[in-house]
Amino acid sequence: RLVGGDNQHVLQLVVDQIHLWKLDGGRLGLAGGEIDWAERLFFSQCLPRVNLVDANPMLNLLRIVKDAEEIELMRHSAAIGDTAMAEVERSIAPGVTDFELYARGQASMLSAGGEEDTFVLMGIGPNQNTMLMELLNGRRLSRGNVVVYETLPFYRLYNTELAVTFSL
Repeated sequence: RLVGGDNQHVLQLVVDQIHLWKLDGGRLGLAGGEIDWAERLFFSQCLPRVNLVDANPMLNLLRIVKDAEEIELMRHSAAIGDTAMAEVERSIAPGVTDFELYARGQASMLSAGGEEDTFVLMGIGPNQNTMLMELLNGRRLSRGNVVVYETLPFYRLYNTELAVTFSL
């Protein structure tokens, strides 16, 4: 699981895992709109023997058409995320810690049928980090905070994503 920290921290975790698995002489497929030139540069410097390839075409072929079963799995995943967001909305208040809010959302997703890989990204502002998503640290929410709460519930290997911004 690569959750928490800034983007470079997450990229370093990927590099470390590739070294651990002894895959640093193979190919690494990069995909998604978030992959930019800086991440390609980071991987090429940290993994000089890895052949970086654009994985978007392969993934796009898998995304084009969903059958009825896949759509139902995605709907179920979305319902799990909706359950978590409703719990977070009920729970969010000044004085609640980021740990408590994260745990309530996570627990509601797992109770609703989310798989172990189900996770949450959360950011609280204002903060000094240029990336809004940051490590949880026990920070108590206070009036004037903005909280971005993002669920990524997995259900039978399918997941959906829901991000909501709350203002206290």
